[in-house]
Amino acid sequence: MYMNRFWKFFRFGVLTVAFILLGLYLFGSTNWAKLFGHLPTYAQWIKEGQPVAQAIYHFKAERGLWPEYLDELVPDYLSPEQFKQVEKQEWEYTLVQRDGRPGLSRRIREMHRTHVGYDFEPEKPSWIVFGDEEKRLLQIMSPPSFPPLPHDQLVSNQFAELDRRIRRSSGQIVMEYRRQQISLLLSEGREAEARSRLAETQRLNTHHFWPRLATVKLDLQQQTGWGGGVPAGTQGVSLYTSLPPSFADFAAWVKADPTFTHWYYLSQAYRWAGLDSEALAAVVAASNLPAAATPNDFEITAFYLWDMSRFALQHKQWNLVLKLAEAWSQLPEDFRRVENSYLALSAAAKLGKGDVAGEGGAKADMQSLRESKLATWAKNLDMLEDAIKRDDRTFQYDPGDKPEFKLFELPQ
Repeated sequence: MYMNRFWKFFRFGVLTVAFILLGLYLFGSTNWAKLFGHLPTYAQWIKEGQPVAQAIYHFKAERGLWPEYLDELVPDYLSPEQFKQVEKQEWEYTLVQRDGRPGLSRRIREMHRTHVGYDFEPEKPSWIVFGDEEKRLLQIMSPPSFPPLPHDQLVSNQFAELDRRIRRSSGQIVMEYRRQQISLLLSEGREAEARSRLAETQRLNTHHFWPRLATVKLDLQQQTGWGGGVPAGTQGVSLYTSLPPSFADFAAWVKADPTFTHWYYLSQAYRWAGLDSEALAAVVAASNLPAAATPNDFEITAFYLWDMSRFALQHKQWNLVLKLAEAWSQLPEDFRRVENSYLALSAAAKLGKGDVAGEGGAKADMQSLRESKLATWAKNLDMLEDAIKRDDRTFQYDPGDKPEFKLFELPQ
């Protein structure tokens, strides 16, 4: 009897200790601890990363560009000994092209999937913590201040840094740097130098669209005196008695190598010239080919479908919009980047055709778009949805103007 009572209390004691230990573990390793305890400041990791963030700012102040890799900070901004410590601490750096600013972070080994990082946001740069367990602001920082360089010196440094990157790199990224250099020269009003660089770039890259298309744009701009594009109120009306020779050369080049994106670029050239009928014909030619961007293109496939669909929608080419939207819907998810704007464009085209409530009609497209609960390039969705409810076939849907095609892009 006594032995039974002993084992009963022994088992109870073991279970009690186990529950206490489990509770302590959960309290220390999950968000429950943060409900009752003091939030960690991660001060140790901020102290480690602060010199790295400062070196990145210093690089930007002197060279006019964010660094691409941390090893570029050595030896001018970090000593070799400092850099070895940075590598040991496993700091990671990325230059995020999407928003033009970098990211700096390191994983905290003691905490599963938790990172401390520095956000180079222009208005409120700050240290943050992010991961499975939490995501919050740790400390707002004031970026370090460095003596500003004279404008001409800064531009010269940017150009030299891009030259260094061209020598260091290979492949498509080299064309990106050349594009940035030429864009920089144009922004400084140095068109003769830009054209010289452009001619050199075309000689070195005979199979790339960009130097050819950029030459067309500059030649069109030179003929009209307009800063690119067709002046408001003149769309669909050519401003040219004759197109520049570079235009005919580019059209012949596209027809000799007729890819999906090459036809897109020719449609852009026709749009700049105010020749909308020819631009639509080029879009039709693109739609008859497999929708795919190539390594030479600056954008993802979905972007080209987006831009051509908007143009076709503007001209009430409903069937062409639907054809492009269908091609978009067939892209693998990683190529679409989970971007479902094609549903809004398809719905607008179906509304124009009068296909509203039927199976697969405009209402069904909008319902699919809403159910996806994803942000989209397409804007003014409430206005489109209201027009569909009213079956207003006169409604002209404006999906917005971003993202937009950028022929020239300044370095960041």
